Amino acid sequence: MTRNLLEIFSHLGAELFCGDALLRYALGKQTPQIALRPKTLEEISAISRLANENRVATVLWGAGISLQWGNPPASYDLALDVTGLNQVVSHDKANFTITAQAGLSLGALQEILKPAGQFFPLNPPQGEAATLGGLTAMNNLGPWRLTYGSLRDLILGIKVILPNGDRVSFGGKTMKNV
Repeated sequence: MTRNLLEIFSHLGAELFCGDALLRYALGKQTPQIALRPKTLEEISAISRLANENRVATVLWGAGISLQWGNPPASYDLALDVTGLNQVVSHDKANFTITAQAGLSLGALQEILKPAGQFFPLNPPQGEAATLGGLTAMNNLGPWRLTYGSLRDLILGIKVILPNGDRVSFGGKTMKNV
């Protein structure tokens, strides 16, 4: 079944389309028909809902460092590039908490934390180019996890968007027994 994916997603706005740079999103021999780079959770939710309703095979894309691991997808129509969500939402220096978006790279996060004399205790094999979303998905963290704990020990709360576009939150900023 051939679908016009541009037609499905065009009403979301031309600024979301990554243009002709589709080879950047290739996985093995598969290249998506389109790539979208949203900048808000609302845009990701709308894209996910439309992709789900139209049965568009979607691959989330951050830095693209570890996507070659594992089996390739059976089909691949849309690359959903989350690197547009690369902001720190809040940083509570006194309580050592930070809220950041999935597309933020570890290196950028470290630079943001450095002036406060803080750092995020991860040293993944993918290096500082890895995104927070990719690190969360892969849980491939490096030897510092033996001292500081794994990512699941460091995350107090998380917001996710389900394939149908629904937004769900788990946890929060409350710290117990600290």
